[in-house]
Order: sequence, then structure tokens, then C-alpha cells
Amino acid sequence: MIIKEAVTVACCYGAAINLCTIAILASERQPYEETYDVSIFNENQTRIEDSEHLDVMTKMKIKNQKKTQKAQKKTWEDYQERQKKKVEEEAKKVEEEAKKKAEEEAKAQEEAERKELIESLGQIGLSDDTLKWTLEVHKINQELWDTQYDALVLSVIQLESGGKACDLMQSSESLGEAPAGYSCGAFEDEKTALRQGITVLKNACAQAGVQNKDDYEKIAYALQGYNFGGRWFLDYDSYSKNNAQEFSNKMKKKLHTNVYGAVGYPEYVFKYYNPSYDFSALDKVDSEDKENTSSKEDTSSTNQSDKPSNENIAIENQVDQENTN
Repeated sequence: MIIKEAVTVACCYGAAINLCTIAILASERQPYEETYDVSIFNENQTRIEDSEHLDVMTKMKIKNQKKTQKAQKKTWEDYQERQKKKVEEEAKKVEEEAKKKAEEEAKAQEEAERKELIESLGQIGLSDDTLKWTLEVHKINQELWDTQYDALVLSVIQLESGGKACDLMQSSESLGEAPAGYSCGAFEDEKTALRQGITVLKNACAQAGVQNKDDYEKIAYALQGYNFGGRWFLDYDSYSKNNAQEFSNKMKKKLHTNVYGAVGYPEYVFKYYNPSYDFSALDKVDSEDKENTSSKEDTSSTNQSDKPSNENIAIENQVDQENTN
């Protein structure tokens, strides 16, 4: 009985133990299973999150790479642009230096040529302001006239302006303008004025029949015509101071003015052109010449205007003799 009870008790105890064990195992199993399930979920969620995170990172990485590439491209383009500008600046600098050097060489060559021309003139009394136009006079004479008359042109410049005025040979009157004085008058610049003055002087020499630079008598006749205008050549066929005075008086009377041209103009020019030339022989006018002069005056008065256009009629004060020294 005791043994039966003990066995029963033992069995109950064993069953209880088994139940407890089962209960314990059950209680332990459920949390484990829950934990496992959650861990699986968390792992999957982490994978999903990691996948999304990696996708964002990839996008950011691509975006950053693009930005980096764009920046690198911009940097490269800027570098190329800087290099291009640098090359252009260097080329421009080289070009400017070459141009400057060429200009300096040309200027030096012109100066040497000018000095050589000045030495060949053999003149006295020409100022530096006048002599600086030597080369330009030479070039214009090469084109329009004859270089043997360079000295003659320069002598006229010296008398008329001393090389300082814009209207170097005071030839505005030849275009129907008032005397320009030290301004440009009818001309844009000195070179334009010089071309006009040389043209008028050339025409005067042609009317006077000048043959060469040493044809002094006819050059004197031409110079007075340069000063008086074309009417002079119609009224007189040679220069003398007497002829010039008669012509001036006649024109003053006709134009009702106190001054007409510069009597003795050729003598003023010759102080530079040929200081040793003797004008006294030209002051002898015989009666036959006077008769011819009167005849010409009667004829020309009906055919010529007192103020012909495009003629170098200089209505100005007498040339100041002190300024010619």
C-alpha cells in the first residue's frame, strides 16, 4: 500500500514534473519563436532599408560624380580659355612689339632720309619747324611735280608760316577762302594744305615757263604770281619790283582796298632759296615793256574777274621783313 501510494505519488510527481517541464518548455518556446520571428522581420526590414539606403547613396554618388565631372569640365574649359587668352595675349604682345619695332625702324629710316635731303639742299636760314616737312615735300613732289623743286617749296613754307601753321603755304586763298593764318582753313590737316600749296606753286611755275630749279628769273616771275594770283600772268610777262608795285596799286584801286599781296614777294623767298641772287637787273623795265603791259591790261580787264575763283590772290599785310631773317 505504501509502495503503491509512493508509486502514485511518484507518478504524480513525475507527471507534475513533466507538466512543469512541458510548461517551462512551452513558455520558453513561445518567446523564442516570437524572438525568432521578430529577428527575421528585422533582418528583412534591415535588408529593405539597406537596399533603399544603398539606392539613395548610389544616386547621391552618381549625382556627386556628375557634379564633380561638371566641375572638372568647367575647370578644364576655364584652363583652356585661360591658355587661349594667354596665347592670344602673347601673340598680340609679339605683334605690337614687332609693329613698334617696324615703326621705329621706319621712323629712323625716314629721319636719316630727311637729314640726307636737308644736306643736299644746301640752304641757309630754314627753321627746324620748316625742315621737318622736308621728307613730306619730297614725297609730294615725287608724285605731283619734280623733286628738284623741294628747296623752292620749303623756302615758300619758311616765308609763309615758318613751318608752324596748319596752312603751311597759306594756300587757302587758292580755293576762294580767306587767309587761314595758323589754322587749317579749307584743309583737313597740314599734309592736305601742303599738297594744295605745292599744286598752286607748280601751276604758277608752269604759267611762268620755269624750266628747272636754276631758272631764277622765271621762278621770280612765278613766285609773284603765286602771291598775286593768275591775273598777274596776264598783265605782265616778267618779274620786276616795279611791275609788282604797279600791279598791286592797280588791284588796290579796283578792289578799293589798301593792301593787295606782297610787292617783292620773290625777293623774300629768295632769302632762303638763293640769297646771293641779284634782283637789281630785274628792276629795269623799258618803255616797250610798259606799252606791252598797258596793252595786256586793256585786254585782260574785259576777260578776267578782279577776284577769279581758284586763284591764289593774297589780300593781306605786307610780309614782315624781320620774320624772313
